Amino acid sequence: MKNFTICLMILLLVVTACGSENKQQNQSKADETEKKSEEENTMRTTKVKLTFANEEVIVQMDNTPVVQDFLSLLPLTLPFEDYAGTERIGYLSKKLVTEGAPNGVEPKRGDLTYYAPWGNLALFYQDFRFSNGLIKLGTLEAGIEKLENLHGNFEITIEKID
Repeated sequence: MKNFTICLMILLLVVTACGSENKQQNQSKADETEKKSEEENTMRTTKVKLTFANEEVIVQMDNTPVVQDFLSLLPLTLPFEDYAGTERIGYLSKKLVTEGAPNGVEPKRGDLTYYAPWGNLALFYQDFRFSNGLIKLGTLEAGIEKLENLHGNFEITIEKID
């Protein structure tokens, strides 16, 4: 009987230890998943503010490596000019990393894009055809008409919103 009791106690200790170890592993995995989800959520909801001519617009950024490279440059102020009656363009001081990005995009009114061959940002205020080398960075939430009404060259300050 004594041996049976000792065996039973050892068995209970082993089961308890295994259960505790599994619980710790499960908690660790849950913590990792939650952290990853928070990081993805943060990247998904990144917004930038564009300030120009006493106006502001907010851009909802996409969740891509190109966008992350762009965000690393902020804040910045760039001169912009009209291009082809469809977009406002401004040149970055360095080219963005575009590995793995799509070959092109068909920009829509309100899209903030990056044109890889020239290294410039483009804010579209008119829809345009598919363009090779164009990468979408995000979309203006509202206020595209503020860009349409500008004339001549102007500066835009771009900063990340926390």
